[in-house]
Amino acid sequence: MTMAEILDPGKFYDERVNNYGLSAATVGWKSYEQQKLRFDILTSALDLKNKSILDIGCGLGDLANYLEASKVYFKEYIGIDVSDNMLMMAKQNVLPQLPTVFFNLNILKDSISTECDFAIMSGLLNLKQSNSSSLGLLDVFLSKTRAVVKQGLAFNLLTDQVDYIQPHHAHFNPKEVRSVTEKYFKQVSIHENYGLYEFTVIGLV
Repeated sequence: MTMAEILDPGKFYDERVNNYGLSAATVGWKSYEQQKLRFDILTSALDLKNKSILDIGCGLGDLANYLEASKVYFKEYIGIDVSDNMLMMAKQNVLPQLPTVFFNLNILKDSISTECDFAIMSGLLNLKQSNSSSLGLLDVFLSKTRAVVKQGLAFNLLTDQVDYIQPHHAHFNPKEVRSVTEKYFKQVSIHENYGLYEFTVIGLV
């Protein structure tokens, strides 16, 4: 068995900004096409128009620009990330006319008091960030997110239905994830088989 590699997400993504700049590779994706597919899946079941949106692990703020391009005119976009470099670049990347605000926060460790209608998370839990179990970290994430969302949450995770797992990645079993998510959200749906090694979870209050 390969030994898990624990990473500091703030340092990891600060370095990626330095290495890749404004690109899909900075946030860990192979292409903007794959990123758009993720956003399509994450947002397709949610009515985000005129809503406040918390983007957890917002990276470069690409979700805000995606929603604008999709004519989903939100009330407020709140981006949080652990990487100072990401946040600095996000403020430059996001269209200036959009109602956005950014905070340096680690939702797994820091308190968050900003309420929102919906929260969206893409890729935040892909990295091994702790010696705690992956499901344990997911439970912390769900607990803290549920405390601030009024309508729902959409997030994606790497699936364990793969032949190879990199030592710094955390992979999840969809059935186990459904069970944990149902502790916090009444309506839970899981979306798989969209061509990437992951799955998306929608939880509605």
